[in-house]
Amino acid sequence: MKIEEVLAKQLLAKDPSIERFEEDFYGDFYDYFVNFLKFKCLSQGKDLASLEKQKLVLYLDLFNSQDFPGRKAYRYKLVFDSQLNFLAAESDFTLSALCRDLRGRVDQLSDYESVRSQALASLAERFDSKNPDPNTRIQNFNVVLADLYDRYNLSRFKTAYQLVG
Repeated sequence: MKIEEVLAKQLLAKDPSIERFEEDFYGDFYDYFVNFLKFKCLSQGKDLASLEKQKLVLYLDLFNSQDFPGRKAYRYKLVFDSQLNFLAAESDFTLSALCRDLRGRVDQLSDYESVRSQALASLAERFDSKNPDPNTRIQNFNVVLADLYDRYNLSRFKTAYQLVG
């Protein structure tokens, strides 16, 4: 696979199920997303039991792609189950995120794959979804998202979501 193919896979799909948030949110991200998932479920006429099958996909730091004019790209795709446990295997740290963070280009795809794996493993460790203490999980969730929001100056205009399942 070539770098151009990786970039093409990291474009935001033209999918009506991918939506932007109506308002900005700060602070208690965990509480916001728990209530958001419940609201979306109920507003779609589903019972709360169907929420168990839902996954929340967050697309962070949306921008206009220079390589694909007229298309949006993202830097992070974070996937969470209905309990807001981080799903690293389904998440993505994009090539554009790596280039922005390192302030350069990646010449070898293997370099990117290695850094991508490390970045997702680091996020999984920081989210610590397997921690049995719910207060620690909630605190970690809030701290990691706050860090990403601050680092990339995110807002509702640079963030999108999709409910899958």
